Amino acid sequence: MNYKEAERLLIRTNKKQPNVIRHCKAVSKLAYSIAKQIKKNGYDVDPEKTRIAALLHDIGRAISHENHEFEGAKMLRKIGEKELADMILRHGCSAVIAKDLCIPGDFEPKTIEEKIVAYCDGRFDTDKLVTLKQRYALLKKRATKERWKTIVKTKPRAFRTEKEINKMMKTKVS
Repeated sequence: MNYKEAERLLIRTNKKQPNVIRHCKAVSKLAYSIAKQIKKNGYDVDPEKTRIAALLHDIGRAISHENHEFEGAKMLRKIGEKELADMILRHGCSAVIAKDLCIPGDFEPKTIEEKIVAYCDGRFDTDKLVTLKQRYALLKKRATKERWKTIVKTKPRAFRTEKEINKMMKTKVS
């Protein structure tokens, strides 16, 4: 799947949610920029794959907000996009949800591309770039108490990933 095909799929599935579309496009733009810089620094990363996965990372919000990682992965698998499905499954709260529900498997971001997607998602409030600290503060205000219990468990991973990405970029993400 190329970028234009992914964009059409995102718009078609989330046409009633323009905030999701704006968010995904913003995340994709930053993820692509970071991936290109990391590749330039000699790391084995695919900027185009990162860009497309970031664009589709919240596609499952068309079906479910709280389980969007799983729903998005299911949607992409149905159309034969297993690699993209696996990538978007590893962003957000999926690892925490899977552990809490005793679902077997490893849902933590592993590849550089997956880490970039997860990190960039955490840096946006809709389409406004914010720090991770600001993002978690906003999420704490907006989330239900039950949802916050899940979200807060992702915080250590997010800050570890930020350090790892900054090291690969040889600079801080602004």
